[in-house]
Amino acid sequence: MHRYLKVTSAGVRHYAIALLALMALSLSPARAVDPPACPDTLDAMALALVSNAPVTLADDDASHGDYVMPSMGDVDALAAAFATGLGGDIGTMETQAATLGLDHCLLSLATPNGNEDIDVWYPPDGFDAMTTRGLPLLALRRTIGTRPVILGVPHAATEYRIAAQGVAVFTGQPAVTMLVIAPQHRCHLADIAPAAFQGSTDQCDGVYRESDAAHTQQSLFHALHRGAWSAWPTAITLQIHGMSAAGISASPGKKGNVAPASDWPATALHDRYAAGLEALGFDPATLTTCVDYTGPRGDRVREHLCGTKNAQRGGLADLTRERDFIHLEQSRNVREEPGGDDALATAAGFAASAIWRDSFEQ
Repeated sequence: MHRYLKVTSAGVRHYAIALLALMALSLSPARAVDPPACPDTLDAMALALVSNAPVTLADDDASHGDYVMPSMGDVDALAAAFATGLGGDIGTMETQAATLGLDHCLLSLATPNGNEDIDVWYPPDGFDAMTTRGLPLLALRRTIGTRPVILGVPHAATEYRIAAQGVAVFTGQPAVTMLVIAPQHRCHLADIAPAAFQGSTDQCDGVYRESDAAHTQQSLFHALHRGAWSAWPTAITLQIHGMSAAGISASPGKKGNVAPASDWPATALHDRYAAGLEALGFDPATLTTCVDYTGPRGDRVREHLCGTKNAQRGGLADLTRERDFIHLEQSRNVREEPGGDDALATAAGFAASAIWRDSFEQ
């Protein structure tokens, strides 16, 4: 039986109506037997996994388990099983995930639209520092919008409050269909990441490591993205990060000019998120983008941390879908701002709707 059901919304011409339509989707697909209840709330589970995750190699000791890279065979198998599960065969997904150490549970999540059933896959061994292997957490809505948003958090252990922000945005924005969090420390492994995704960083002695989920495709984090891309050919992939510089830096994983702006969800998210942060008192000059585009804030260009070497961006480029990628860097004070999560949730819904294209083309 199909546990997930794709729904479509009628054409709308006003952003507020479009967002309300996305938030109002509430069809209940037929389901097989539900999994057991989750052991805790989503934010508590995410915090526990990150708190107990494998630590940086320089600080490693016997009190923490080790992150072990999966084989490419396991990556391929999970990607295929997840795509199959999203197509209705949830049993295949459950079997493959269990083989790799991920349990399936059901969570009642309090959202702006009321309580919502959420499917969660999590590693039980990740709640104990001695047994953790740094396996990811996946949260999945049962109602899928016209253009799903995949929200990825690849550096939960090293970027302050980024996992909590991911949970908050997933909770607050129904257009965000999927949340995946990689809890392991990005510097845990000594081996460096593939050259295709290699660049300079102020962490990990200046190079990206194989334990960095944003710079390798040999991870369960990437496998879950692959499965979703296969099942949802129109999905947007939003990846959130923390940075030391002020403000935000948003991009589609590239630099330069993008034209027309209406083809790029990253420009829509930047425009709406910057507007929300401006209203909260942030300096507009720091709310920048790596690409210039036609739009109210399209000239605020700063080529800083643009995600050009990102592994998930590379996966979408291989599918000729690079325009569906959004790389978002945020300063600590943005991540700490009480209204920032709401502003980002609104921006994610805006990018997933079609109405923003009209605003840029007028």
